[in-house]
Amino acid sequence: MSANEWFEIPVLHFEESVEFYTRLFQRRLSIQQLNGTRVALIPSLDYQSYAGALIECPSTFGPVPSTMRYIHSISNLATIFDRIVEGKGTILSPFCLIRQDLGYVATFRDPEGNTIAIHTAAIPQAKLNCNQAIAMPQKTEKDIRYYS
Repeated sequence: MSANEWFEIPVLHFEESVEFYTRLFQRRLSIQQLNGTRVALIPSLDYQSYAGALIECPSTFGPVPSTMRYIHSISNLATIFDRIVEGKGTILSPFCLIRQDLGYVATFRDPEGNTIAIHTAAIPQAKLNCNQAIAMPQKTEKDIRYYS
């Protein structure tokens, strides 16, 4: 199996998103200007390259609710859900086994409204798992705007 090695996450509130993903990934993001657009490059787990980027988008473009981005470059999965909630993200589903040879996946919504899936081949030691219920949050005005 070959995993996607690059992801881009569109964001409207650049500084807040950099703060959220710095906390999530537990590593410093590299802020740069590429072709007139601010981006925050996210280092790979081995710090030898970049795994993806936050891309500052104009206010006319927002998250695409039907598009899910898969991230493979997150360390310390045991506290991943705490970091998501502390950063004002919303857990959508805990880690669940896809299939033994495919690994586990969990999903969350970032503060911008992007739906993100975290994939790992290892058995996650996160506090939540498929056997635990998750209380779904009430819809906010932002949710209604993006998801209605």
